[in-house]
Amino acid sequence: MRVIIYDVQSKGLSKPHIEIQTCHTTNELVQNCMISNPRIVVVSDKVALEVFEEIRHLDYPIDVAVISENNKSGNMRYWISEGAAHVWAETDWMEELCAEYPDDKAAVSTTETSNSVDQYNELSLVTNVIGVGGVYEGAGTTHTSIMIANYLSRTTKAPVAIWEAGKKSCFHFLDYLKHGDYHHNRPRFELNNVTFFKEITSYQQLRSVANDFRFIVFDLGSLDQNKENTDLFLESDIPILVGSGSEWRIKEIMHFCHLHNKVAQDRWRITMPLARDEAVEEMGGALRGRPVFNIPFHSDPFDAQDDTDQALEGVLSPILPKRKKRRFKFL
Repeated sequence: MRVIIYDVQSKGLSKPHIEIQTCHTTNELVQNCMISNPRIVVVSDKVALEVFEEIRHLDYPIDVAVISENNKSGNMRYWISEGAAHVWAETDWMEELCAEYPDDKAAVSTTETSNSVDQYNELSLVTNVIGVGGVYEGAGTTHTSIMIANYLSRTTKAPVAIWEAGKKSCFHFLDYLKHGDYHHNRPRFELNNVTFFKEITSYQQLRSVANDFRFIVFDLGSLDQNKENTDLFLESDIPILVGSGSEWRIKEIMHFCHLHNKVAQDRWRITMPLARDEAVEEMGGALRGRPVFNIPFHSDPFDAQDDTDQALEGVLSPILPKRKKRRFKFL
């Protein structure tokens, strides 16, 4: 359970089922609420009115607990009327929190737990990061990232997110196209069972919710002269380098690989959208130890396409669940 506190001391609360995020301003609290979807917000009575004013505009309800030393019934009724779900004393608010929000997982039976694991297709419950970076501006990292995120969501049925880490803020306009309104301050939205995090979401904020997802795709944009995103690419579980199959641009892939030749590249996957088979074979021979894939023409990255699915299955094979072998049944 995720809890956000503001102007309140946690005093070393340590419970396995409770994750506490501390905020220092109202704006930070609102931003974190939109990113991490907390179960409850705990604030002091000094900042409570300001918090109520800001979070009432959010798209989903959040419980708010007000910490106040005044335990008189009149004071409690006042805060309840303002929107508080709870009014707790500073001395024992942590005990009240644990009592009101017990560990729901503890009540889940062994059978239910087993079934919940099955829905992730026998994958261990850890987050895999897929870093998608281009060797030049306009290589198609966003298109490729969205295809990968939708493929993973559709085929694994696991929670998938995609984070816009490049310089261009395309997800704002995508949010507008799909939902009809501009939400400049909304850092995340859902589309086709994939959670999209806009570029206004920081890496630190993304880390705070990483455990909510089985896969996170980093749309890193062009890696040229962007050391921070290049580091994220190199540290990904599967770094996917997007280049071109055109003869006059092949050298950019080779140059990037050579530039980082001191880094182990056995996990890298080289993708060449719309490349000729001959170009893919030549690149595979030149970049031994780094699998090279041709990504076919795919106009709408939100739609399924058989040849693209086959290519992505090869690209993502190290993190995909192993398919169960079919058993022939005699009738």
